[in-house]
Amino acid sequence: MRPLKVIGHTANVVMDNAKRNEKMVVIFGYSTEYGVLNTVQEFNFGTRQWRLVKTRGFPVTGSYGHSSSWDPLSRKIYVVGGYRSAEPAGHQLTNTLYSYDPASRTRLLNPAPLALSQHSATFLSGGLMMVFGGRGAASHQCYLAEVLSYDVACDKWGYLPILRKPFQTDLARFGHSAVTSRGLLYIYGGFDGQMKADILKFTPGRCENVTTLGECLNSRLGVKCVWTTEQTCSTITDMPGDPTASAHGGNYLGEDHTVSHPVDERARCDRWTFLAGGVMRSASLGDRITPCLVFGAMLSAWKSDCHSCTQTSYKCTWCGDRCTLGFCEGSNKANEANDHCEGKSTIKCSKWFNCKSCLAQEHCVWDQYGCQDIADGFKKETQTCPAACSEHSTCTECTTEECVWCESKKRCVESIAEQLIFPYGECPIWTTDTSRCPRQSKDDS
Repeated sequence: MRPLKVIGHTANVVMDNAKRNEKMVVIFGYSTEYGVLNTVQEFNFGTRQWRLVKTRGFPVTGSYGHSSSWDPLSRKIYVVGGYRSAEPAGHQLTNTLYSYDPASRTRLLNPAPLALSQHSATFLSGGLMMVFGGRGAASHQCYLAEVLSYDVACDKWGYLPILRKPFQTDLARFGHSAVTSRGLLYIYGGFDGQMKADILKFTPGRCENVTTLGECLNSRLGVKCVWTTEQTCSTITDMPGDPTASAHGGNYLGEDHTVSHPVDERARCDRWTFLAGGVMRSASLGDRITPCLVFGAMLSAWKSDCHSCTQTSYKCTWCGDRCTLGFCEGSNKANEANDHCEGKSTIKCSKWFNCKSCLAQEHCVWDQYGCQDIADGFKKETQTCPAACSEHSTCTECTTEECVWCESKKRCVESIAEQLIFPYGECPIWTTDTSRCPRQSKDDS
């Protein structure tokens, strides 16, 4: 197959253990033909072939402008933030975090404290993801200087207190690149109103220098520290054996799971939960119940409620028509496994706002009202879609079809793609009304 043409996507190289080949995993993005994508594409370096992955697990609507990074310890890709389409002519900045197992399973994890895009995400050390910079949702968050950390073992977020106020103005940026080398993190370039050409270097701290359990578990050093049975603080990647077992479904450390290695079972995660919005609160049963109830209220966004309920890090239970925590009423069984859900993990047709992406779904059809579910008893017929915005070459054609026109670039794009295609203000004026199109000269006609 030919790969889909996308922008605003991410790519990670991972090792296919079964075939002993490296492959590149391309996640989501924006297509001028299909709109916002929820697809995962793979390129196998051994066979030099592309394939479209049939994922399972949590039903994802897709995004662009997100970041993703491969964790060598949990062997998963973590996808955070970005824009997703929220209505036919709009998009929404998100703080959503997913984990993607190259074995084709997707899970929803604890959201980031900030909604952001065009940021960077890297694993300087296995088990701890560092998210830097980006654009926020508020007017004063055009260029962020924050460094967030996500602890994979504990499914918790935190801020890294490494930035001093006198330097924050110079550090704030989006659209930069980040790479790790020899245990150091390097950040290059970006945009803060003007293009930048500087290099930032982050050197992580050492867990071995921490002497108490409290400091060890609450450390913000840029690496994941754990407290050992020998009463010492150590980096999680230095632990012998298999330091994995996860509350969010992969092989990772969990507070309630015992494995054979010298890590104190009670001392992997601090007792504080970092909640979205910057609130620190003591972890409790209520902190687990609340997300399940929230998911229950959100489930109308997906066609298969069971999949979206059980494929999270909160150990929620699907009880036929609701999402909760623990056993279902009148039963001593909890359906926490995605494999026990009936039907496919599919998204409701009303969540697709592009004709071609709508018709690509087996259960959807396109009409004058948008994407609709096929009525029971009806078969899907062949349909054709109107020309994509990118196919229009004049302002009049473009604005007649409810697209937006950039005169200086002679480009027609979807209204939701303005910031993605020209993220640095390259198009100063957008035309949305046909009456405002410049008159064509005879030479142009």
